[in-house]
Amino acid sequence: MLTRDLAVPNLDARGFLYNKPVRFKRTGTNILASFTTFFLFSILNLNQDSIGGGLVFVISPEEETIGHVGGYLGISADVIAVEFNTLMDVEFKDINGNHLGVDLDSMVSTKFADLELVNVDLRSDDQVNSWVEFNGSTQ
Repeated sequence: MLTRDLAVPNLDARGFLYNKPVRFKRTGTNILASFTTFFLFSILNLNQDSIGGGLVFVISPEEETIGHVGGYLGISADVIAVEFNTLMDVEFKDINGNHLGVDLDSMVSTKFADLELVNVDLRSDDQVNSWVEFNGSTQ
């Protein structure tokens, strides 16, 4: 459990960080490395008056970085993020309140997917099987 149950209108952001540096260039070269990660999660709102925000997979140059709460999903600028977002935030040009977005140094997603089109409801408390892949050759 990453965040605790709070009464509305309180906000919270928490993180779980991998504790070792990850090399993004192959040793001794300028060639970008590739990586794949797989994880399972579910989003459960214990307080039904709370709308939550979602979950984000983040690559950050900083250790222990937790950014702004609310629509920022706990991430700061200057990161690469894959957001599993349960809110439609007009400020960030979100497509709906159930989407996946890829954020590159901005909360406005450069790529996005409507998860309803693949029968995934992030707010359902169902387990979501997720993977993030980066191909260093094709970026």
